[in-house]
Amino acid sequence: MRSRCDAADLYAAALLTDPLYRRRATHTGHVTTGVAHPLGDRLRTVTVTCPRLDCRLRPGTDVTGWVGTPTTPTPDPFSGSVTAATVVSGHLLLTLTGTTGTTPALGDTVTLMPAPPSPHQQRAGRKNYRTLYSARRSWLTTGRPPTTTRRPVPLDVLIAGAEP
Repeated sequence: MRSRCDAADLYAAALLTDPLYRRRATHTGHVTTGVAHPLGDRLRTVTVTCPRLDCRLRPGTDVTGWVGTPTTPTPDPFSGSVTAATVVSGHLLLTLTGTTGTTPALGDTVTLMPAPPSPHQQRAGRKNYRTLYSARRSWLTTGRPPTTTRRPVPLDVLIAGAEP
């Protein structure tokens, strides 16, 4: 099952390499275009102002981008991680940190999309699952369901959960 999920992620990433599919993905929010404002600090931070608010790129998402529109080829891509997404005056501001590659200049039109999955991380994840399935202490291999454990819950969490 884990391999099937990895294959689906790789297939989705392969579709995003097609310029026509990328252009279609701007309407679903997976690909977004905006204007770059590099901050020029040590962390290589870039703020991208997007005119559309329907972007699916959220904080914690690794992205890859390039200067130009979704249909232009990607000769010098850059990558980074979205650390903040805010709305100011009807525009979405995405803050990218840790950008590697060619940093866009001030006022450049950039296109952003989710970074493709790393095959190394996928192999490491499958290895972890194999280890868990073969461990003698795992409830999956022993056939015994895990025991239920109760922990104290803070009162404010209980009240928040009880409110309609």
